[in-house]
Amino acid sequence: QILDALRTALVGGDLLPGEVYSAPALAARFGVSPTPVREAMQQLAAEGAVEVVPNRGFRVARRSERDLAELAEVRALLEVPVLLR
Repeated sequence: QILDALRTALVGGDLLPGEVYSAPALAARFGVSPTPVREAMQQLAAEGAVEVVPNRGFRVARRSERDLAELAEVRALLEVPVLLR
């Protein structure tokens, strides 16, 4: 659940590219304990969405214009059919 919430925050721009976020701060923000946040952020790091910053937390990866265009295209492909139902 926290993984989905963090993905939504990343895609929605609630977590800003280049910013470093600590697991305790994100845990407080999302109302969960730091351990599941760390695990979720490790998963996002494996996917390339964030980078691990030793002793500080996680930095949101900066996206190129091409990455953002592809993301917008995928979102449109997924969201438009749902909205048309």
